[in-house]
Amino acid sequence: MKTKLFALTILFAVASAITPQTSNAQLFKKLAKKLTGKDSNAKEVKQEEKKPLYAAPYAEDFSDEEGISGAYFTMDGIMVGSLQQKIYKFKFEKEKNDDIVNELTIYYSAKANHITAKLLEKKTRVAGVNMFYSSDYYYIFSDYKGGYIVELDEGVYGFYDKALKKVIDVTAKDSSSFETYDKEVAQAKIEQILKKIKEDELKKTRAKLLKYEAYKQNVGKLRFVKYYGDVNYRSIDKPNEDPKVFLSSHVMGKYLYHRSYYDMPATVVCGEDCYYNFVFEMNGVVVERMKQRKVSSAWSKKIPKKEVKEEFVSSAYTLYDPRGRDYSFFYCLYQNKDKFKVGNDYKLNMKIYANRDGENKELLSEGSINLKYTEESEKVLKGSDGLFMQLEEFLENQ
Repeated sequence: MKTKLFALTILFAVASAITPQTSNAQLFKKLAKKLTGKDSNAKEVKQEEKKPLYAAPYAEDFSDEEGISGAYFTMDGIMVGSLQQKIYKFKFEKEKNDDIVNELTIYYSAKANHITAKLLEKKTRVAGVNMFYSSDYYYIFSDYKGGYIVELDEGVYGFYDKALKKVIDVTAKDSSSFETYDKEVAQAKIEQILKKIKEDELKKTRAKLLKYEAYKQNVGKLRFVKYYGDVNYRSIDKPNEDPKVFLSSHVMGKYLYHRSYYDMPATVVCGEDCYYNFVFEMNGVVVERMKQRKVSSAWSKKIPKKEVKEEFVSSAYTLYDPRGRDYSFFYCLYQNKDKFKVGNDYKLNMKIYANRDGENKELLSEGSINLKYTEESEKVLKGSDGLFMQLEEFLENQ
């Protein structure tokens, strides 16, 4: 040790003489490290390592008869300031002031910062596990849609973000539960739970719809009407229109609308990433909405995509009226224009598919109507400023 100190003293003196521009303190640290193998900053580094990495949890503990309340470890947690919070405190209250409230408060900081969630009683009964909803969209969940807090097992809950459609965290009273329930397993289980709930909801919705004659008589069918107000287009869950309003024949060129009655929503049979594809056929000429809009940018603007909806009954879609027209429908008529003769009837067949990536995945509805070609039709369609003339101008310029 004495030898090292003696050598250190000599080296320090020599170094000071050779490099006066370097501070003695800095050089001493470097030389000391070389001789002793230790860094003089070691104490400072050690002190930094002792700084807390995790935020302190809320101090108070909770319990309840349901066994929901308590301290929960989190798989990921959230940031509280610059520190990570890894322990949430759940406080479940079934009653307040003699009222059933079924409210869950989740404390995530020592300062009592928290989010609240409500037990979804109907969904809980169907799923057979506790299911809460929180409208939080800042501290834990990412969007104003909030998210679900779903019981995966006793003392284990998954946090499902509705906007992201995925599990963002898992919490458990016993951290060893993470060996069984990671986020991937939680995702699969919650998707099963949500599917079960959705199937139950759809089953009940369909049972209600079957009480309406318009739906009961026309499941899987597409019907035409001369005015959108002839059907209850404002309430697709209450199709109380009289089936007598549906058309079997109509004058070509007059205002025309259609409505469909699906056996199951397109979102169920195809998925939420699908589109409605209207397919028109007359005299062997077929025009598909989704294919026609891919012909050019001009056609894409004329024929916008129609995203599928979670609906058993469609709204009243327009084929032609003062407000607009379905260009794929008119293009089908246009390609038959040389065959049209006053006094004749022409059958139009129409089908609606659930379409994904340009492929028809599921037939949702179909129907047909006889279109009478009259002198009025001739004027509306083939007149000097008729609909066919307008379409020809578009075709020439597109």
